[in-house]
Amino acid sequence: MLDRFFHTKRAGLSRLGFVLSALVGAACGPDGEAAGPAAAVEARHPSWRRARVAVADGVSGALSIFDVAEDAWMAALPGDGPVSMHATESGDFAVLISSGRGEGHFLRAGVSVAPHDDHLHIYKFEPSLHELTIEGAAPGAVLSSAGQVALFFEGSAADGAPAQAAVVSEEALRIRGETPVPKWFVAEAPHRGAAAAVEGGALVTRPLPGDPEGRAEGVSFVNDSGSAEVILPSCPALSGAAPVERRVAFACEDGVLVVEPSEGGEGMIGTKWPYPGDGPACALVGHGPSGIVVGNLGPAAVFRIDAGTGASARFDVGAETCLFGIEPRGEALFALTSDGALRRIELATGAITMLDGIVPPFACEGQGPRHGLALMPDRVFVTAPGSGEVLEIDAEPLVMVERHVLGGAPSGIVVLGLDARNIDLAPGAH
Repeated sequence: MLDRFFHTKRAGLSRLGFVLSALVGAACGPDGEAAGPAAAVEARHPSWRRARVAVADGVSGALSIFDVAEDAWMAALPGDGPVSMHATESGDFAVLISSGRGEGHFLRAGVSVAPHDDHLHIYKFEPSLHELTIEGAAPGAVLSSAGQVALFFEGSAADGAPAQAAVVSEEALRIRGETPVPKWFVAEAPHRGAAAAVEGGALVTRPLPGDPEGRAEGVSFVNDSGSAEVILPSCPALSGAAPVERRVAFACEDGVLVVEPSEGGEGMIGTKWPYPGDGPACALVGHGPSGIVVGNLGPAAVFRIDAGTGASARFDVGAETCLFGIEPRGEALFALTSDGALRRIELATGAITMLDGIVPPFACEGQGPRHGLALMPDRVFVTAPGSGEVLEIDAEPLVMVERHVLGGAPSGIVVLGLDARNIDLAPGAH
């Protein structure tokens, strides 16, 4: 049952987008009430407050859902062991990956954005687990782009299971009473890789032959009929991937490989951009509307690169960077560092602001429940499994808003119900 909906004018949608992602004042307050004259002249609309935050316990896998508009923890769902979480492109779903059980399943956010002529309807309902479960050997990377979600399964040499990717559309996931059937793309021998859905097929990583560490060495375009075409240049020691609108970026030993549709629309082409400093990167995050990709360079530096032009810059962080992401408007990168601080890095200038001591110092790598980081306009959320807390922090300036005590070991965290259609809308909601 729908418990609430909102209408929001669609002015100014073209500059927005999300992935994996700061709004102040506007024509309506968070619950649809009329705002005062001062708020009416603000350029940003707080419709992002319709979003929700999902948190997974790092031991039990139990899910807790926080409603930002209500400022309340409004749902809890049982778990069956640790999971990693990934928000889909639309924000309608979280993908829950259980490496221990060899499966991926989906959480409905309980927030849905429906375009309607010159405005939007934002519907809210109870979050729930989707009926679909996708099984495979060693589930790993998840990439969401072009309305599709790709789950990469690394495979198992011992069991004779090849690496492969399962692709399912978000549109199919939204249909109640029907269980979608994923489309599968075989990715050759077992390896640590990734896949991304593109028009006419999928980009799938290729294994490095005979590599004992199971690394990838490049990317192939596999069409819907299963035929594969190698993308050049190669991508030695491939270690991360991120969608950027119609492009997909891959972190390679010698630069960032950007794959995009050819000008004629037939097939895919690759371009390699060098790193702005000593590489390689081991993780990438993309921001579609700006065409920017960010990544880490060594333990204590990050970079940005324009996926279309290769223009780039390197920024020293000042401490080992454990987690990072781009806020949804693409203006700043946030990093959680091993000294327990949260840093905001302006992508245009490299200027850094810092909030010290939000968590005790910690090692970036290790066993057991880990910290998590999730971004939304005006808010940063950090999980602290050691203290059983979820930290809510104002994004600008960096100020602690609240320490939510959940208990247990909150670890994985994603923002749901947030995408290009409700991040940064002009005043005029009704």
